[in-house]
Amino acid sequence: MVEISVIVPVYNVSEYLAQCMDSIINQTFEDIEIICVNDGSTDDSLKILEEYSEKDERISIISQENQGQGVARNVGMKVARGNYIFFMDSDDFIKLNALELLHENAVSNNSDVVFYRFYKYVDGEEIPSPMFNFEEEFPNADFNDFTFTYNDAKGFVLNNAFSPWSKLYSRRFFDANPDFHFPEQIAFEDVPPHVMLMIRASRISFVPEFLYCYRYNEASSVNNPESAFDILKIVEMVIDFIERSNLEEEFRLDLDYFKFKRVNFHLSKTYSEDFFQKSKELCESIVHTDLLRDFELERYEFILHSDSFAEYLHKIYTVDKAKLENRNRKLKKDLKKVKSSNRKLKKDLLKAKNNNEKLKKDLDDAKKVNDEIMKSNSWKITKPFRKGGKLFK
Repeated sequence: MVEISVIVPVYNVSEYLAQCMDSIINQTFEDIEIICVNDGSTDDSLKILEEYSEKDERISIISQENQGQGVARNVGMKVARGNYIFFMDSDDFIKLNALELLHENAVSNNSDVVFYRFYKYVDGEEIPSPMFNFEEEFPNADFNDFTFTYNDAKGFVLNNAFSPWSKLYSRRFFDANPDFHFPEQIAFEDVPPHVMLMIRASRISFVPEFLYCYRYNEASSVNNPESAFDILKIVEMVIDFIERSNLEEEFRLDLDYFKFKRVNFHLSKTYSEDFFQKSKELCESIVHTDLLRDFELERYEFILHSDSFAEYLHKIYTVDKAKLENRNRKLKKDLKKVKSSNRKLKKDLLKAKNNNEKLKKDLDDAKKVNDEIMKSNSWKITKPFRKGGKLFK
């Protein structure tokens, strides 16, 4: 038995895989096993894994035909021996003390799951993510000795980062929830497990450190128009789980917001009439719009009251164009004010310069007068009297 099983689905990431593996094998916490599930890679990923496994006996490789991350993670979970499970994406990397800090927190709090904070890694820059900012939820907490449940942080159940790599899982939780798994052959497979985890975990803890670097990839499945239809299936899975858990009333506001957020994001990525009509059907089931912000409520109304995707786009274009025109008018007005203010400043500056030149001239004249006095015979003759006057003071 090892303490932590690190599960890494691998698919065509030869460019980044070494950085990922180096960050795992060099962890300050060494009691780990590293399960790499090669998901049918066609590049040099398998070769790289084999080179690493020859140097580190903690690494094991499972190869399979390409079936997606959901299948790869489930396969890794079946063979994992650790008391804790940690998932990594193979193009990301972690800080070298990450597993040590997470393990310490999990043990001290007897946690089902430990959350932490992460960076968004873009063009070599580590950008702190606002996700999982539990410091704001629990400002006075000592996170070394503090656990909570979803009841204390409901906003993190349906409308926050769902990624499996954002948590350290206890095997105890998996044993108590044998139905926990990642949906297979579908994108966004990380959403339903996150919702289940948050709702069922009895002891959630948190490490307030940035420990993971998530490499943002514009071409990922999240931004892939072809996978957008999967989000509709994922939403149905989440709704079904909430209903089976008898929590529909408790999450009625959050669930409606969850529905809208998912379809609204993908409408901007997927230019499909069919996807629009299915999204419209889902939006028609939304009863509560309390959590929608003004611009979101506007989009929601556009979806409901458009007969086609073209009409929806036209409404967005018309409104956005009007907003842009208003913004341009305001900018022009502001620019006019700035120009007017600039002219006044130039005028004031010119006055100041003229006044400064006059003062300089007056100073020069005063110096000349002073020099003439100092050189005069009367000044020299009266010098003894001036000294005498000082003595009598």
